[in-house]
Amino acid sequence: MPKNYFPNRLYNELPCGLAEFKNNDDFEIVYANEIYYSCFSNGISDKLNISADDKQNALGIIKKIAPGNKEEICYKCDTQRGKGRTVCMTFRKSGNDHIIGAFGDVTEQCHELRSEKDKYAMAISSVDNIVFEHNILTDDALIYLPSDNGESIEPINIEKYNDYMKNVMLHEEDCEFFFNHIYNTDEKALSVRLKMPNSDCYEWHRMYRHFEIASDGKPSRIYGTICNIEDEKRHEKELKQKIEMDPILKIYNRNAAVDRINEYLKNNPDRRDYALFVLDIDDFKSVNDTYGHLYGDAVIAKAAEILKDTVGDRGIVGRYGGDEFFVFLHAAGNEVIRAVADEILVNISQFRVIDDKSVTCSIGIALGEYFEDTPNYKALFGKADEALYSVKKNGKAHWEIYNEKAMAGNTGYAIEYEAEYALNDEELLGSRDMMKVFLELSAGAKTSDSAIYKIIRYMAEMFGIDWLQIMQVNCKEDLITIKYEWCNSPSFRNNAGRSGYYIHSDIQLFREHFEEHPILVINPENTKGFSPKFQREFEKNMKNAVVYNANITKDDSFYMFVCTRFDKENQWDKEESLKLNAATKLMTMYVSQADRETENERRFKKLADYDRKTGMYNMQKFYEQIGRLRKLAVENDESVAMIHTDIHHFLDFNRKFGLNKGDEVLIAFSKYINSNDTPEKNINAHIDGTDIFVSAMRIKNDDKEFVEEIARINKGFCEIQNKKYPGANLILKTGIYILKPDDIGGDALDWAVMAKRSVKDFKESFCVLYNEE
Repeated sequence: MPKNYFPNRLYNELPCGLAEFKNNDDFEIVYANEIYYSCFSNGISDKLNISADDKQNALGIIKKIAPGNKEEICYKCDTQRGKGRTVCMTFRKSGNDHIIGAFGDVTEQCHELRSEKDKYAMAISSVDNIVFEHNILTDDALIYLPSDNGESIEPINIEKYNDYMKNVMLHEEDCEFFFNHIYNTDEKALSVRLKMPNSDCYEWHRMYRHFEIASDGKPSRIYGTICNIEDEKRHEKELKQKIEMDPILKIYNRNAAVDRINEYLKNNPDRRDYALFVLDIDDFKSVNDTYGHLYGDAVIAKAAEILKDTVGDRGIVGRYGGDEFFVFLHAAGNEVIRAVADEILVNISQFRVIDDKSVTCSIGIALGEYFEDTPNYKALFGKADEALYSVKKNGKAHWEIYNEKAMAGNTGYAIEYEAEYALNDEELLGSRDMMKVFLELSAGAKTSDSAIYKIIRYMAEMFGIDWLQIMQVNCKEDLITIKYEWCNSPSFRNNAGRSGYYIHSDIQLFREHFEEHPILVINPENTKGFSPKFQREFEKNMKNAVVYNANITKDDSFYMFVCTRFDKENQWDKEESLKLNAATKLMTMYVSQADRETENERRFKKLADYDRKTGMYNMQKFYEQIGRLRKLAVENDESVAMIHTDIHHFLDFNRKFGLNKGDEVLIAFSKYINSNDTPEKNINAHIDGTDIFVSAMRIKNDDKEFVEEIARINKGFCEIQNKKYPGANLILKTGIYILKPDDIGGDALDWAVMAKRSVKDFKESFCVLYNEE
């Protein structure tokens, strides 16, 4: 097939592969330049040279591109020698049904990507955590396991990853949860029970995940770490037991026992072969009065021990209060119920006080079979308590089963449970009950994030909150990050994960206020002294009823809760603000636990923040750090200059001297500009796979001399490299734009590129400042 060159000669002279092709299944070439035909076509001049393995993926991406958008894909192409070659194509729509693309050879970079697995292994060789990556498109995965001696990493290849997780690694009870959430990019961590390839048992693990998103907006790859949290779960269980168990008697307290009884009744609605025993020690007050409270405590402890030993795993034993206990006996017939009641009476009567007088107890029993509909604990307790009252009237020291006819006319209760319930409801916001509620809400959640949001919704309901933000304030870096956000509005867009740098004086004002007062009510009087940025934020909040809430520790960071009611008339009073502070203080413990990063997670994130070749920031981290640099500039009455640099003739250099030498030049330039780099003054980044470097630096207002300094640095570097590589003729081209207060970093770099385009003579390295005219 003949070669079809572009009618526009400029396209044919561009120093890269360029082709225009039809947006159809064969990608038929309309025009191309000589570099494309010689470097990327492999003799195929009528259509794009894409391997069969990558063609389907390319079709899906290219056909979906919207007019005006620019996309990028990498694919393998065939070569005459049969060796794999990887091409990167940047493309956009040209007209209705044509695509125009620029092509670059990224084979070496892809080799580096494959070797990156070894770098991940090095990063985790000294820790216990496990790194994994899952290719969603091919459903294969790699898991890097530390060796037994911890000195090396063993990579395990897994095909059909989802089947492997379901059939080998996941606990069967966690399968449904895992596969319902595996591709949810909003949940960065999942907690499930896994049996790892180097283990014989299931243990709790937390999977920290990061996602690569394809052009269709769906995740294409998941990578992250797997952290063993068995100790954390054990600690959580111990904490829960401390709250639920009587610390002396080692049986359930009333609330915990009631919850378990109601849970059993709810899960077994058709059963009636159970009974509730309510019992107390006869004449216990005289025991205390005669022998002292210490001896009375010993009697209660012995009674609890007898109940536990008698019931065993057949039921639930709880302490109602004082000398009063209750036992829920499940899955038992009437004969068993009567036998257990007799056994309790006998065993307790064998306990003797100091003068050899026996201790007795009275027991009232309610049978499940008495109820037609499924009862709850309160209904059972009412009948058992009436039976206990009957025992007390009829001589004590025996048991009776509730019988409506026999007990007709009983008007009193042995235990005033209704009053107790009312008291319990009033004390719900007490710190101990709040801790219990938080534990119960989080116990059913499989991820730390879902547990936090359950608690947030509970707090919102309790305090009438319409919008709640939980922010982490880093006092050392003056960085505020929205960790969690919830709103009851259907149009709400969650901003969790967003962060920004703020004026140091604002951070200090917040900290100083919260050290003295846990609540900051938003009104003109309380917001004096804050910067205009926060004043604008406060002004927006004043149309609602808003309080800021925090509990300060000695750490470099603290959590700040912004609680909003949309009804401005529903202002926060002092009492409910104090209750809110108690709740957020407890909430802080949960958030800080969920936010805890492992050492390996920190290392893994650090790997993701830096360019592999030069060690500079990648663009995502660069944009994040611009906020910090701009904050410092504002505090020091300075400006920030955005700098865009590329190397003219670099493609020719790679062809003449080879890609390895080209990489050496890129690394040398990164070291050259980093030699004077101080994070407080300037930051640098390299765009991977290109010869483009971007920088941001603080400068004095109206200072133009720095432009000449950068030009001098550029020229000096090129002189060194051109002397090292005769005939290279490298030229550094730099454009600069000085940020205005409301400018966006990405737009500023575009203006810096525009500044470079104003230079027509490329005889030597240059540096030019953007001129709006």
